[in-house]
Amino acid sequence: MNVKNLLFAASAALTVSLQAEVTATNTLCRIEVESAAKSVIVAVPLAQVGDGADIKVTDYILTTNLKKGDSILKWNGTSWDGWTIDDKSAWEAVVSVSGTESSETAPAADSALARGAAVWLNRSDETIEASKSFFLYGQVVAGETTLTAQAGAFTLLGNPGTTALDLSKVTWTGCANGDNITWNDNDGKRRFVVYHDGKWCTMSTTVTDGFPTTKFEELKENTAVIPVGVGFWYKSTGTTSPSATIK
Repeated sequence: MNVKNLLFAASAALTVSLQAEVTATNTLCRIEVESAAKSVIVAVPLAQVGDGADIKVTDYILTTNLKKGDSILKWNGTSWDGWTIDDKSAWEAVVSVSGTESSETAPAADSALARGAAVWLNRSDETIEASKSFFLYGQVVAGETTLTAQAGAFTLLGNPGTTALDLSKVTWTGCANGDNITWNDNDGKRRFVVYHDGKWCTMSTTVTDGFPTTKFEELKENTAVIPVGVGFWYKSTGTTSPSATIK
């Protein structure tokens, strides 16, 4: 999964209650994500343009390079909220979701996406044949953000920054042995790291004379990198919710 970033500044005139004018500069970002996968975990490193609030699904993932029927799925805590592209190349809400298929027009659901969240983007074969990239758009957010995974469950999270996230430089708290993080790298290859004996490691298994041997190696710089715009699964095996604060 290859990613290209385009950053640019936009001056915004903001009117406050006393009718005074305040001029601020917002850094806007358009991210092109290249992937041949039909179903892509898309991260949210950007905020709503103008006020920096949580960005809306329908503003964040542009319909450029997408086609009618392509869809977004967002986990709301109990089920999936969905949106699909209509005849006018705009996102519309859908209510019935089965697997990665969604249908039945519904009233708009809450589409706010906090920085560090992630959603599924599902594309058709026809869409991918026409173009293997899609675009994300929003305002760059300064400062730290905290990622939190649900204890004893899978949580869909995303790289919260506009640069690649090196997991060797991320400090998680509340981890348990066996916790793991899974994502796809720039080439679409599935990557996997596991928490073992108090540290994050890569894991490999070799078989000699029919006997498997598992090797754990602590993460080093650039050995586990999540690209810009890419999301991941955090699987928690413990009773405490793991979290990490990322700049």
